[in-house]
Amino acid sequence: MRWRWQDRLAFRVAFRMNRRQFADLRGGPITPPSLSLPDLFVTAVSVVMLLGVIVLAVLGVYVAFFTEIFFPWLIGGVLVLIAIALRPRFGKLDKQARELDRRTHRNCFA
Repeated sequence: MRWRWQDRLAFRVAFRMNRRQFADLRGGPITPPSLSLPDLFVTAVSVVMLLGVIVLAVLGVYVAFFTEIFFPWLIGGVLVLIAIALRPRFGKLDKQARELDRRTHRNCFA
């Protein structure tokens, strides 16, 4: 209740920005997205992070079963639990979302 005014303000700002971007893009050519340097950087960082999670899980299993340190199953279990907590989670499509085809899209914004 106390933050309602901030939600409304954020909505108005986002709506104006969305409308301005649509006006800028309307009538322009439809081009496929290009691969830029920031895209490559984000992809490389994501791959490194994913490999780190995989290494953490494998290291946890290795420590738990193949080492002779003090409480190997505890340390290995903690490493595996950290890897599970850091695993990638894929988003789910909203149940109320609907697919918008080209014909419907043109009718919405004409």
